[in-house]
Amino acid sequence: MINLHGLTSTIDQQVTITAFEPLAAAEQFIVLTPQALRVPTSWQITTPTNNADIAFMPPILDAKQAAPVVHLRRPHPPGPAPRS
Repeated sequence: MINLHGLTSTIDQQVTITAFEPLAAAEQFIVLTPQALRVPTSWQITTPTNNADIAFMPPILDAKQAAPVVHLRRPHPPGPAPRS
């Protein structure tokens, strides 16, 4: 599962809010929680050819694809992040 934080949130906040790590350990799946680098923290969701966030995702999946518990055809988005 790729667990993306919301606008202005951080990786630490997302890990705490979603609590996917204990679930992943119990259910034997992998959670990837990347940190956006822009300030304020945000993910660029448009699709221009120079979109660093979109270019960032395939290498994450490629690096984890060899793990036996990765199911690339079963995406499980966590839903919208809480807004403050």
